[in-house]
Amino acid sequence: PPYTYGSKVSPLMQLLAAGHHGVTLTDEERLRISNWIDANGVYYDRYENEHYPNRQIFGDRVRKPMAEAYGRRCAGCHGQSDGAQDTWWLSLNRRNATLSRALLAPLSRSAGGWGRCEGTVFATTEDADYKVFLAALTDLQTELAQYPREDLLSIRDTPAETQVVTLPDPPTTSARPSDLQEGWIWLSHLRWQSASAGWSPNGDKLPRLDRSIEGALLVAGKQHYRKGIGTHAPSEIVYDLNRAYTRFAAEVCAAEEGGTVVFQVYGDDRLVFESGVMQGLRGSAQIDVSVEGIKQLRLVVTDAGDNYFADCANWAGARLKRD
Repeated sequence: PPYTYGSKVSPLMQLLAAGHHGVTLTDEERLRISNWIDANGVYYDRYENEHYPNRQIFGDRVRKPMAEAYGRRCAGCHGQSDGAQDTWWLSLNRRNATLSRALLAPLSRSAGGWGRCEGTVFATTEDADYKVFLAALTDLQTELAQYPREDLLSIRDTPAETQVVTLPDPPTTSARPSDLQEGWIWLSHLRWQSASAGWSPNGDKLPRLDRSIEGALLVAGKQHYRKGIGTHAPSEIVYDLNRAYTRFAAEVCAAEEGGTVVFQVYGDDRLVFESGVMQGLRGSAQIDVSVEGIKQLRLVVTDAGDNYFADCANWAGARLKRD
């Protein structure tokens, strides 16, 4: 139906209209963004062809070796993935495979990469797993040249097909979710007084430290966290603070599709934070509250009153500031 797709209902346009960190757009800038959104609406009108049914260019032959290398080198930070959710590594620069994100992001800057990862993943292009990624992507690049996507037929044999795109320098590495500011301590480094979860894979009904309740990397919003607590509603985790801390901070997320949870933080039985109902994998909420003078910290996750199915919940980056 009219006005159900594109800039008219775009979350980005709604966010900018409501105001976002003081951003003010000129009429020309607003028109440029709305045109950009609408020009990309329903873009893939002729994607399917006989060689790539169901729009999948990363078939098992290409995906399998990449997934194995990902498991060896990337899963420790990004979590296990088959590409269904976290797809950053399943991308190809079709003009030059070496410029693909899966190769540049983990490659050190000294070797010409972006150096986006903690520590060194691919020190040089001679790394064995770098070569696994490169071989798979090069193979796919060759295949796409032989069997081009149908939505690209309009640019065949035109300057647009071979134009050189100049990319900006990669962004500088910002503070990562695993970084900890001076004076803070990870909550997962402290011993809890008591803890319970509504469900766990092995039946012990205990939250997990530095992992989701299912043992994966903690996710909140668009970030992956190495530190925090994963649980499942209904859940209660109690810590004895003994008035030794001043602030509690975390990013919370309903961590399973279809789930609904509510996060609550109590200090000495006084409610100091409540998230409201959060939908599974639909955004996150930031917590930064005072716990000064608090003896007992209680972290609660409820099932939002609609049963506890699919109610995984993450206290990502949970941390305390020392007094």
